[in-house]
Amino acid sequence: MLERLRSPIPAVLWALTALLANSGSIAEEPGTVERVGSLLGEQRWREALELARAGHASRPDDPGVTAALAEALLRAGRLEEIAPLLEPLAEDGACGPRGLMVLGRLRDAEGRDGEAVQLLQAAAAAAPDDRDVLYWAAQSAPSRERAVELFRRYLELSEGDDPDRIEAAEGGTRLFETLGERAIWTARERPERVELPLTMIWSPDSGAVNGYVIRVKLGERGKPVPLLLDSGSPGLLVLHRVARKSGFERLATTTSFGGGGDRKQRGGRGLFPAIDIGGLSFTDVLATSIDRELDATGRFRGLIGLSAFNGYRITLDLEHRRLLLEPGGAELDGSPYWNVDGQWVVRASLAGNDRDGLFLFDSGATNTMVSFDLVRDLPRAHLGEAIGVHGVGGKYEGVRALGGVEVRFQDASARGSLRATDLSVRSRIGGVEIGGFLGLDALAGRRIVIDTVQRKVRISGGRGGRGAS
Repeated sequence: MLERLRSPIPAVLWALTALLANSGSIAEEPGTVERVGSLLGEQRWREALELARAGHASRPDDPGVTAALAEALLRAGRLEEIAPLLEPLAEDGACGPRGLMVLGRLRDAEGRDGEAVQLLQAAAAAAPDDRDVLYWAAQSAPSRERAVELFRRYLELSEGDDPDRIEAAEGGTRLFETLGERAIWTARERPERVELPLTMIWSPDSGAVNGYVIRVKLGERGKPVPLLLDSGSPGLLVLHRVARKSGFERLATTTSFGGGGDRKQRGGRGLFPAIDIGGLSFTDVLATSIDRELDATGRFRGLIGLSAFNGYRITLDLEHRRLLLEPGGAELDGSPYWNVDGQWVVRASLAGNDRDGLFLFDSGATNTMVSFDLVRDLPRAHLGEAIGVHGVGGKYEGVRALGGVEVRFQDASARGSLRATDLSVRSRIGGVEIGGFLGLDALAGRRIVIDTVQRKVRISGGRGGRGAS
């Protein structure tokens, strides 16, 4: 969702101009393109991708089929394969509005906001009755006024669409109408270097690391509040009873998706007047407040993601329990990460199998979780007993122990402690397939460096897993 105002876009959109100039030259294969779109609408993304690959193999020069393949790749989480297909077609608009939409969403995931805005607004201008285009263009609008306009048009056409997506658009409309063009997360103090201690929390019963906590000042005169450092969280979330004592101004009620329980929860969206994170401070901080207790023992009162640290090279030194924010330097020898629906994901593999997926890089998850879809039909995978797992939204239902699988990302790996669960809601709402969460059984005790400018991450040192305390 739009957290900061985007930079204004040029009055003349190059992509739209080219698209309209070439609108009559787009050669499509209606059978393939139509069927791929229908399968994606039914969330049958595997079949859609198989059909789109076959269609593209037989007609590689057909822009319509190429755009359909790119859309299927996006839904399947094959982000690395999209740009080579669409970039040659985007400049002259040959990929059509939906191709522009897909490339715009990819640019947004890559952190290339300016390009994302131009591409998605061009797509919306060329396809004002395509509700998919309208919905995603609203997420990357140049202003909140434009976002509201696009959401309203989407809602006019939304009958029969995904109810969760409709609810998200309604919540976004309410919030943006209330916020207007008010700037948020405005930096007041931005030190060159910040170092904060991390307090490790763990389970004495299992010996597993449950998370790392930092202390953050909320409000102008607020006392430090313990927040779980949760790289799987898209922003700032605080218990309402704590938030209201720190000057929280509630503006609207919205629904967030993911985080446990029934995978969605209603919360208050509003502003803290200020926040201070070890000297890094902001004013007018957009956050979510919820009534549900996050930790029964009170070890933390909210969650904070990593987006507040954009522009820094972030080091999570989990072995020595410290958080470092520093300027970027030489090229980081790491792997790319993407921002999908506000959450950072990396590509992790199932070791020994020809299978991988996008995993949330999740310092707020005790155990690595894998989606049922990713391990379905995997010969050596076997599901065990049901396990009670709690998240922000409450208790996850249908979580199973997972054996016979190892999840690996760079030098980090998890096995023996894995869980399997249904991530279809998160994947459906974000429009990109999520293979799982890379949790603290793989990450605890390690050194994790994330360069938010280069959009790369590197893991080294430590052992991870249990006993990292």
